Amino acid sequence: MTPKQQFAVHLFDERGHALSSYDVQETVIQQLRTENARLRANLAKLNQILAKSKAAHAANAPPCIH
Repeated sequence: MTPKQQFAVHLFDERGHALSSYDVQETVIQQLRTENARLRANLAKLNQILAKSKAAHAANAPPCIH
């Protein structure tokens, strides 16, 4: 069996300085927060469309007889 290979990833800021793992984590967290906000906004738009569609369907549907 071969030993596990470990790969180091080094990220650099715009000045060419190496980022610490904390900086990298903070960068990733910020990217995830931004993506989360974008997805939440899209979900809100889809929910509005769905609500309008349901309302339009209910307005055009014949009354239900049970």
